[in-house]
Amino acid sequence: MKITAAKLIKNGACADGVNKYFADRKSQDVKTLFKHAMDNKDYDSIRYGLAFAMTHKQRIKWAIYCAEQGIQNYESKYPDDPRPLLCDKSSESISKKSIG
Repeated sequence: MKITAAKLIKNGACADGVNKYFADRKSQDVKTLFKHAMDNKDYDSIRYGLAFAMTHKQRIKWAIYCAEQGIQNYESKYPDDPRPLLCDKSSESISKKSIG
């Protein structure tokens, strides 16, 4: 899979962001871009590339996954707080409405 400027723009990326993303990269191959970003500790580029390479449904699933990880950490520190459960139920509802 290749990450292209056209794909990023189609998925809502701004021109400045696209230009910055490809400024020092010679390849559009996902593995090469990921390795370059990891080697340079450029974690924002990894997040940016992932988010804009995914479809809307994939971004929703990814966001829910990330939230669940945070909720698990929070619950282990604050086991008596009921708010994470409410958040989890809300994300389930949004997921069902958005992606079926």
